[in-house]
Amino acid sequence: MPKGLAYASPGQQAWDCHASQVIRDFLACLSRSEAHWSAGT
Repeated sequence: MPKGLAYASPGQQAWDCHASQVIRDFLACLSRSEAHWSAGT
């Protein structure tokens, strides 16, 4: 997010923070799945 733009509300900032966590969890899950598939081949 560009520094010049402000969050519309504190809730928006909290949502962005939550979204980042969800993305990290998703990527971590993906990594585990890939490792699992690699081991299974």
